[in-house]
Amino acid sequence: MDWLQDILLMFGTGGVTSIILRIIDRKSLTRQTLSVLTYSTLSGKVEHLLDQDYATPEQRREIEHLHKLYKAHGWNGDMESRMEKVRELPTKDLNK
Repeated sequence: MDWLQDILLMFGTGGVTSIILRIIDRKSLTRQTLSVLTYSTLSGKVEHLLDQDYATPEQRREIEHLHKLYKAHGWNGDMESRMEKVRELPTKDLNK
């Protein structure tokens, strides 16, 4: 990832995380921990949405933001197929 992408990422999807990860050595224990925590959080939110069979606009924004951070750092796995299932869920606006 080049610096221009990092700058764009900072403005679009959590600048603090981007800066911290740029500073942390890619093979460090801290980076590995961030990877596990990000995956665990995203996975839990995906499962919650799939279990409730809908997603609110706020939940969609939050999970897409987290997924962008997850992908921006090269973490992949089974998350793409799971996110597609979330994107197919109906949207329910609880504020109406």
